Amino acid sequence: MRILGIDVGKRRHFASLLDLETRELVLAPRPLDRTELLGWASELRPDRVVIDAPDGPNLGIFAATAESHRRHEIQTDCRMAEFRLYISGVYTTPRFRPPTESSRGWMVAGFDLYHAFHEELGLSIDHGSGEGQLFETHPTYAFKASLGWQLTSDPAFGERIICDPRRALRPKGTEAGRAQRIALIVLFSEEIGIALAEGSLGRMEQRIDWADAALCSVLGAWLDAFPVETRAFGDQREGSIWLRLPQRPFSIGHQMSATAQEGIFPSGLLKGAPIADAKRGPARLEITSASPRDPNAYVLRLGNSGPAGLSQAEALEKLFAAAANRSELWFAININNAGQLRKVSSRLIDDCWRFCASWNGSIRFVARVSKVVTSDEPQPVPSACLQQAWTKNGRIGQARCWVQLDPESFKEVLWTPAEILTWQDTEWRPGFPKNQTALLRAIVPL
Repeated sequence: MRILGIDVGKRRHFASLLDLETRELVLAPRPLDRTELLGWASELRPDRVVIDAPDGPNLGIFAATAESHRRHEIQTDCRMAEFRLYISGVYTTPRFRPPTESSRGWMVAGFDLYHAFHEELGLSIDHGSGEGQLFETHPTYAFKASLGWQLTSDPAFGERIICDPRRALRPKGTEAGRAQRIALIVLFSEEIGIALAEGSLGRMEQRIDWADAALCSVLGAWLDAFPVETRAFGDQREGSIWLRLPQRPFSIGHQMSATAQEGIFPSGLLKGAPIADAKRGPARLEITSASPRDPNAYVLRLGNSGPAGLSQAEALEKLFAAAANRSELWFAININNAGQLRKVSSRLIDDCWRFCASWNGSIRFVARVSKVVTSDEPQPVPSACLQQAWTKNGRIGQARCWVQLDPESFKEVLWTPAEILTWQDTEWRPGFPKNQTALLRAIVPL
C-alpha cells in the first residue's frame, strides 16, 4: 500500500509518500502547487491520501444543535469535528467558502484538492466511516493525541476529547515545538518499521511543514496497523477528523546524548531542547518536558472604570461592535504596574498565549494577539481610525499597553470561574484570586 500525506498551503503543498512494501517514507522534492501535486500523485498511484484540511464548508449541523439547546454563548460557525476536538478560531471550518486570500485561504485549497483527487484519480472521500480513500486529519491534534488524551462529555453534544491534557507539546513556531514533532516522527516510523529517506530529517528541521506531511502519511498507516486506537471525530454528513488514541502514549523526556542528537538531527536542532530520550511511555503518560499545567492565556480582570472615562461595559460593547463590523480590534491593558507588562509581548506573540478579559466574574472574549504596543507613558489607541471609538466627552482613551486582536480568532464567550485556572499563591486554582490583580496568568479552555 502507498499512502500520500499532504500538508496544505494556500498555493503550495508539502507532501510525503509512505510505501508499506518498500518500508520507506519519502518527501516530495519540493513544495508543489496543485497541478504538480496531482502529477506526482498520478505517477505514484497512492492507495490512500490523508490531507490536513476539510473537504468543504460546514453544513450548519453544529449551529443547529447549539440553537436547539439554547447554547448561544459558544462559537457555532464550525463543524461538529472541531467542537469535539476543542478547535477554535481561524482553524474552524466556516459555513461558506472563504475568500482565497483570507486567513482561511488554505482551506479553499484543501477543498479544491479533495475535488481534484476525486475527479482526476477516482478516489472517494471518507467522512468518518473508514470506507473511502481520501481521509482528513489535523497534524497538531494528532501529535497532541500521541502524548495523551482524555475523553469528556457535553450534555448537548456528546463526546469530546482533550488531546495532550498535560500540555507537553510546545507551539509549532518554537524551536522546542519543532524538535518535538520531528522526534515523534522518528518514533512513529520506528514503531511501524519504516525508514525515513536520507535527508528527510534535515528538511523537516528547515521547514516543519514536512513533518506535518509525514504525520499525515503515518496516520494513513495507523488506520490499518492500529484500527482499535484510530478513530474519527465529527459528523459523517459533513466530515470527520481522524486521530490515533494510543493506549500507551508516547513519552518525551529531558536529555539526549550528543551521539543520538548528531545521529538523528545532523544540524543540532535539539541541542539543549528539553525533548529528547524519546520512547514509548507506560500506560500512564509521564512527560518531563513541560510542567503538568502550563499557562495558555492572559486574563485581564476589568474593574468598573475603563479608558477615556468609558465604563468597562461600554468598552466591551465597542469591541464587540467592531468585531461584528469586521473592523480592526484593539483593546487596552489599562494597568499602571510596568513590571506586569514586561513579558506580555513575548508570551502573547512568541508563545501564542490567548488574550481574554473578564467582567463581572466571567470571561467575555478570547482571541489571539497579532500585535502588542507598550510605552512608558499612556498613549492613545495605535490605530488612528479607531481613536474616535475610544473617545468620550472629547477625551481620547489612553493606556500603557494596547493589544491588537486577530479578528479570525476572536470570539465572544461566557466562561465561568469554574472553567478556568489562574495562578494563585504558587499553584493553579479555579477562578480568580481574592486580591485585585488585574492581569492574570491563566489556563483557559481552547
